[in-house]
Amino acid sequence: MKREFFTVVYNREVARQTYEMVMQGDTSDITAPGQFINIRLKDLYLRRPISISSYKDGELTIIYKIQGIGTKNMSELPSGEVLDILVSSGNGFDVSKAHGKVAVVGGGCGVAPMYGVAEALVREQGITPTVLPFA
Repeated sequence: MKREFFTVVYNREVARQTYEMVMQGDTSDITAPGQFINIRLKDLYLRRPISISSYKDGELTIIYKIQGIGTKNMSELPSGEVLDILVSSGNGFDVSKAHGKVAVVGGGCGVAPMYGVAEALVREQGITPTVLPFA
């Protein structure tokens, strides 16, 4: 885990009470799809753990749903806001072991990191997975 500062590029509602936030910063310590970050928010004691939806050099995307005061505060963060983030928590998924037909399954909060897994399967293994989201 490494402390980094990311700048909000945009933070927009994409579905009812569900937001997509894109941030710029150092993503070099993120090594696998399925990892998560911990975001420090003003006036809240605990950091908020949020799954990484996707990442590329210098850009990080999260998708989150308002569940309480922390995510409600996150939904109100404007473009240009600088966030204190602990990056590269969790082990993530090793897509190098995938072969043949692959299904990516997730529901609720588990859907956001599945986007990054599917993206990595295509990019690194040439596998287009079957995606099965459920409610």
